[in-house]
Amino acid sequence: MLRHALIVEAAPFDGTVGLGATVVVRDDFGDSEYIIVVPAEADIARQRISLDSPLGAAISGHRAGDAVSVDSPGGIHRVAVVHVR
Repeated sequence: MLRHALIVEAAPFDGTVGLGATVVVRDDFGDSEYIIVVPAEADIARQRISLDSPLGAAISGHRAGDAVSVDSPGGIHRVAVVHVR
């Protein structure tokens, strides 16, 4: 199994949402904080969302202050990226 393992490292932080970033987003329900991870590490109970999830994919590459449309199973809704670190 380790023969096929791939080491994934976070890119240097440039202020945008990406792998390894901690991000605060605001929607109609308030603010939520998440850590962006690879799919195998996703755990919504621990606020860890996949870069491939609807929210993760939508906010990827965005910066604090950006408004983003998220296409999720429940429909399209808007979120604001409040903070990225």
